[in-house]
Amino acid sequence: MKRTILYTLLVCLLIGCNNNRYDKDGMPVFGINIQQAQNVDISEYIDSVQFIKLQTTADNVMQYTRRAFFVNDKIVVLDGDRQFVIFDKLGNYLYKINKQGRGPEEYLAIDQGLWDPIHQYVIIYGGSKVMYYSLDGQFVKEINKIRNTARDIVNLPNGHFLCYSYDYLTSKVGKDASGLWEVDESGNFITSYFPQEKLYPVSYNLDNSSFGILDDGTICFRDNVYDNVYHFKDGQLIKYLNHEVEHYSRYRLPGITYTEERYISSETSQEKGNYIFTQWHIHNPPKTENPRNATFYSIYSKKKQKNILVYPRDNFWAKHKVVKPNGLDFVDNNLPNVLLTSLSGNAILDYLNDEQASPEIKAKLKPLLAGMDESQISEMNSVFQLLYVK
Repeated sequence: MKRTILYTLLVCLLIGCNNNRYDKDGMPVFGINIQQAQNVDISEYIDSVQFIKLQTTADNVMQYTRRAFFVNDKIVVLDGDRQFVIFDKLGNYLYKINKQGRGPEEYLAIDQGLWDPIHQYVIIYGGSKVMYYSLDGQFVKEINKIRNTARDIVNLPNGHFLCYSYDYLTSKVGKDASGLWEVDESGNFITSYFPQEKLYPVSYNLDNSSFGILDDGTICFRDNVYDNVYHFKDGQLIKYLNHEVEHYSRYRLPGITYTEERYISSETSQEKGNYIFTQWHIHNPPKTENPRNATFYSIYSKKKQKNILVYPRDNFWAKHKVVKPNGLDFVDNNLPNVLLTSLSGNAILDYLNDEQASPEIKAKLKPLLAGMDESQISEMNSVFQLLYVK
């Protein structure tokens, strides 16, 4: 009976948002409180759609897309944890940067891939090493002073790095390797913006970064512990969006890394155009619940300062006006107004066979599979779907 009451309370809390409360810093608190869920579709926030087919050759069969950087006339794609693959702006394969190994100028695996727009460098973070390569794959330099406790990392315009860890206590590793901190271009500790003082259950999502870059160079940062969104620029960290998951926030579950209790955490956040799209997940729902209902979205309008919740996730793709991805919903990218999805050949084929799907989008997709048999479609590299946000 107790579990039933708790779950009923959770459902009541999941569907709406209110912002009539403020935190100690005067920021409006957007509570996840689901009684006002709206049946909106992603297409309502999209102006136009573009597709780019990434060419498949015997030399560049990819695992999956983790990040993509649109650089001048090239597309630089982080493929899994092993390599960068470079295409021209039309998706034609050019070459790759693959330096896996244990020797000099090599890395074991890519924990995070970055792009330096000032020097035109591809940057690879793996373990405690940061490797720099020119866009054509030539080794530039390496630094190895960054603590390997960093779960995520982003480069700053001055050559420094912001490092983030959400599961290492200051009592165990010190304040220079916990929470959010900055290091210089050599990896030396500069300052801590906030340490991680308590241990909470977190949502591990290494495919989406906690960092994003806005069109004016501001770093958008999502804290995995408190689910708030911050902006960082010129050495200043400012809380921008204050989320609060009432009754089921992890702050009520300190001292553990995993729990059988239900809690909600953000999986990824994409700040694009006038909106912040945040994906949430309900952990440990009842076994009787449909697992497809464990994920949902909040959409924050920066102009209206209002959150809209879409529950469950499938409602976000309900109108069939764009292709629903069968992997990551959104791939991190450096285009300030584009939500990027990576589509498999089979996802495109399913869409073409969907009687409810948009005829206009079908007309754009059909030429991408022309002349291909089922085996080629199943093994082809991704097609990028660029959703231009209003």
